[in-house]
Amino acid sequence: KQWYQRRVRVGLMVVAGVGVALYMTLQGGTPAPTMPLTIVKSVEDKRLYRVLTLPTKLRLTLVSDSTTSVSACSICVGAGYFADQGYPDGIAHFLEHLLFMGTEKYPGQNQADEVANSAGGFFGAYTDSEVTNYYVYVSHSLKKAIDVFAQFFVAPLMTQDSIMREVSAVESEYQKGLTDDSWNSHQMIRSTSNIDSVYNGFSTGSISTLNRTDIQDKLWEFYDRYYSANLITVAII
Repeated sequence: KQWYQRRVRVGLMVVAGVGVALYMTLQGGTPAPTMPLTIVKSVEDKRLYRVLTLPTKLRLTLVSDSTTSVSACSICVGAGYFADQGYPDGIAHFLEHLLFMGTEKYPGQNQADEVANSAGGFFGAYTDSEVTNYYVYVSHSLKKAIDVFAQFFVAPLMTQDSIMREVSAVESEYQKGLTDDSWNSHQMIRSTSNIDSVYNGFSTGSISTLNRTDIQDKLWEFYDRYYSANLITVAII
């Protein structure tokens, strides 16, 4: 199918960027072609940095720190809950959940967490207004962790079973938020803002917004639209 071919192509662009970064981090090589950028840092900052933009427009920040005891990778997608407009409320947040629920290469629903835990670390993610950030910390086996991580952007499964499971998880988050005054205040401001503004919306999502027959199609549509190499920044330390 055309959408499948496109998501694989986009995913491979992302993985190519992660692979380049990993190669440079572990081997010290300088792959080409890339466009180096300049980074400004404090005189007290002893870390070494390399910032690159690949021909696919994927941006990389590579950090070398001889004092750290952990390695980490962050992949930031330039679309958050403001991008929900035109989609079911909470879809950006919901997609964040679904990417952890197995990929074609690593189909286990908890496999990413198992890999990170075995390497003395953990995976995490959050959905903000204009970005969705995914990250992993490990004490060792960074290459394996990044291989698992990269598959989120190549071939996530997003099966009906995992969709129904995560609808319940999102509903639990929503119910928990109802007892949080700061969450309620923020949502009240959003709900009473200009209805035509991207600020007007419901970013968490719930059963009432996500439990619909076309939600799988909407998830793939959102994924194909926004999870593109030119909207992604990768950082590795």
